Amino acid sequence: MSWTQAKLRDVATIERDGIASDAITAGTNYLGLEHIESGGKILGAVTVDAGDLASTKFRFTKHHVLYGKLRPYLAKIANPDFDGICSTDIVPIMPGPKLDRSFLTHFLRQPVMIEFASSRTTGANLPRLSPKALADFEIPLPPLDEQKRIAAILDQADELRRKRQRAIARLNQLGQAIFHEMFGCDSTIPCLPLGKIADLKRGPFGGALKKEIFVPSGYKIYEQGNAIKRDFSAGKYFIDASKFREMRAFSVESNDIIVSCSGTLGRAYRIPEDAPAGIINQALLRIRVNEKFVGARYLEAFFSSHRMQAFLGGFARGTGLQNFPPMAEVRDIQVPVPSQESQAAFLEKLDSVEELELSSSSASRDVECLFSSLQHRAFRGEL
Repeated sequence: MSWTQAKLRDVATIERDGIASDAITAGTNYLGLEHIESGGKILGAVTVDAGDLASTKFRFTKHHVLYGKLRPYLAKIANPDFDGICSTDIVPIMPGPKLDRSFLTHFLRQPVMIEFASSRTTGANLPRLSPKALADFEIPLPPLDEQKRIAAILDQADELRRKRQRAIARLNQLGQAIFHEMFGCDSTIPCLPLGKIADLKRGPFGGALKKEIFVPSGYKIYEQGNAIKRDFSAGKYFIDASKFREMRAFSVESNDIIVSCSGTLGRAYRIPEDAPAGIINQALLRIRVNEKFVGARYLEAFFSSHRMQAFLGGFARGTGLQNFPPMAEVRDIQVPVPSQESQAAFLEKLDSVEELELSSSSASRDVECLFSSLQHRAFRGEL
């Protein structure tokens, strides 16, 4: 089927309607990138008053599509069902009369469009898609009734996919519940500062990772998305062997833990044995455990615990890198250090949960592939 194509700017408006911090009405809903999950789920807005936020924000309504332009590979593209204001790293898009909002959202969330957006970012450490580049996106434009039909099919398929994701999330919560039951309420377990039981390294700031040093393949640069998505299959930036040797202080090894330090704070993931060699960027913290005290899997579970998430939640407003706690505070985080026998007992229980997670994740990957195929067919006019 042949459809006309249109640039996004011709069928929608990118609206950057700014509002100063001191002009915000009390009780206004605010969304930062940290309030939107990869894939577009809104975790919940916070309410703010005049002067609560440090800088100008953008207004949006329940009729906009919200597009996260910072690190677009995270696919933070949401359809709010309320009015409010958002971070300026989120672009409000108002579909015109010829464009269905849900159709546009599904089109922008396609893996091929996420990759396309990522390839057009500027800035090595904080890659952003410019509103002009976004406005230049070409989109298919079937009749409005056909757009709505396609969007309805994709909405149903997306809901099935999200149910699978929720099931996996509940399994992850089961692991957290086991951790809390065994270690969360036992005041007899000795605690040690994180800086004493592990070596901590924040990724390089400044111009250390300029784009001109990147190569088509080689040593991987681990980014925030690897920790948030718990996935190492995606890779955009690489450096050669010479640069890797120069920046070896920021390298990762199997059993290291990487932690997201910006936007979605505190997502921790242990590096598997088969992960490619590489270094971290500034959006990550690397933790190298001294196993004389605790194992890497135990510490990974500690970072996912309610205690740690509550601690990091106090730093989660806004989207800048400064929101991660200062390193002095991170080193001082008190970590329960139970006996090796207790840690082994915990890992035995965790193994059973992870077995179920592995099975569910495999099924989820199949669902993701099917959904991606459905998206591809939908925007080729084959549904």
